[in-house]
Amino acid sequence: HHAAFETVTFDVPSMTCASCPFIVTKTLKSVQGVTEATADFETKTARVVFDKEKTNIPALLDALKNRGYPSSVRDSS
Repeated sequence: HHAAFETVTFDVPSMTCASCPFIVTKTLKSVQGVTEATADFETKTARVVFDKEKTNIPALLDALKNRGYPSSVRDSS
């Protein structure tokens, strides 16, 4: 049995200062099931790898929203 990992990129328009990506990364990593999280100030995006059996995209978006960073899923097309 192996975990089902999914990667998602979020648009995080409210990252307005150099410390924002650290807060966004820390917030995402605090969600159970997240194995990897990186935030980029230049592109105002966050990339997350998570275990689909432990968390989901709405939970990740909620965590960001609750921390003051309302986000949306970046269109992958």
